[in-house]
Amino acid sequence: MKNEPQENVSLAVPERRRIDWGLVGTWIFWLAVIGGGAWYLTHYFLTQAREHHIAEIRQQQKDASIVALALKYNAVTNWEASLPDRGAGEQPFSIDVARALIGSNQQPVLIECNLDDIVEKDGKIIAGLSSVDTVNSLSLKLECSPGQLTIFTGTNQLLSFVVVARCHEVQRLPGDDEGFSVKGELLEAIPLP
Repeated sequence: MKNEPQENVSLAVPERRRIDWGLVGTWIFWLAVIGGGAWYLTHYFLTQAREHHIAEIRQQQKDASIVALALKYNAVTNWEASLPDRGAGEQPFSIDVARALIGSNQQPVLIECNLDDIVEKDGKIIAGLSSVDTVNSLSLKLECSPGQLTIFTGTNQLLSFVVVARCHEVQRLPGDDEGFSVKGELLEAIPLP
């Protein structure tokens, strides 16, 4: 064999890569920012969904309580629907509101109210309430028993209530085209959350 020239074979060792710690730090920073942002948004939207779900449950409980109370007394729940249409912008007469609230059979009426005051007059306890969510505002003066009074006085703050009342008298409030004074007897009240 002939001497063949040997090629100069060099085994090159790959060049060691240097780690660019600045680039790594930048990547870690941005991953932390994105991860933190994703965690915050997830937490925020889960909290919102949870609060919305709790509000829906409370509304369903409120609606169920109101329906049960109305059924217990066979109370009218949509008294304003029975008011005659007097034309655009025209307010009902006192007789219209009286017929809607008292009716010919004196059927009890269910009304959502805020408690304004409680007075004792001539040995009778009178709860003063004002209607909520009605087109025609009502100022109710309902006679209560001492037992019924505890539903109103059992709290330190004035609350909203759903009341079932048997109305006896309706008249327009002086100087108020949309307001009516209603006197009657409280049958039952439940506080609203």
